[in-house]
Amino acid sequence: MAVTSNTLIGKTRGSIGGVTFSSWKGLNVAKSKPTSVANPRTPGQVTNRLILAFTVALFRQAPSIFNVGFIQQAIVQSAFNAFVAANILNGAIIGDATEAEFDPQNFEPAKGTMAQTPITGGIADFSLKSVTLTFATTPLGDQTALDIPIAIVTTHAGLVLGFTRSTAGRAEGEIDIATPGMPSVGTMVHAYLFFYNAGTRKVSNSIRLGTAVVA
Repeated sequence: MAVTSNTLIGKTRGSIGGVTFSSWKGLNVAKSKPTSVANPRTPGQVTNRLILAFTVALFRQAPSIFNVGFIQQAIVQSAFNAFVAANILNGAIIGDATEAEFDPQNFEPAKGTMAQTPITGGIADFSLKSVTLTFATTPLGDQTALDIPIAIVTTHAGLVLGFTRSTAGRAEGEIDIATPGMPSVGTMVHAYLFFYNAGTRKVSNSIRLGTAVVA
C-alpha cells in the first residue's frame, strides 16, 4: 500500500491498470491488485462449500417459516445466518464426493428457548394431500395459550412439501399442512412442529415426526 500526494491525481477513487485508488483518513491510498486469486479446492473445502450451498437452498424453500423459527437467534446476526449456522452442522451430510444430502433427524427449522411441545400423533394422507399433526393443548413451563403452532413438511431428500402457521393457538390441538406435492403411498415424509409467541418473540425448538404416506 502506498500513500500518494500527487497534485495531478488529487482525490482519486477507482482503478488504473493494476492499481486501485481509495481514500483513507483523508489520504489518497494506492493498492496494487493481486496478480492471481487463490481458490483452494481441498476435500474439506469442497465439502464445506457443498453443505453451505445445500443449506442456503433449504432456507430459500420456506424463508417466511425459517425467519420466524430463528427470530430469537437474530440478535447479533440475521435469522438467515442463524439458520445457516445451525443447519450447516446438522441439516446436511455428504453422501458422496459430489453432493450434500438432507439429514432429517438433525435438521432444525426452529431454535429457541420456549419449552417444547411434543407431537402426540400424525398422519400423512395421500388422498387428501395433507399432513395432520396433533399436540397437547395445556401450556407447560413458559408456554402460553397464545403460542402459535407452525409446521413444515419435507421429503426424505429435503424437498419442502408444505408449511403453515396456524391462527388458532394451542387450543385447536392439531395443525393441518397442505402438501400438494405429496409423494406416493409408502414414502417417508418428515413433519416438524414448533411454537412461536408474537408477544414475547419466544420460539421453541422444533420436534420432528417421521411418518409414511398412507392411501
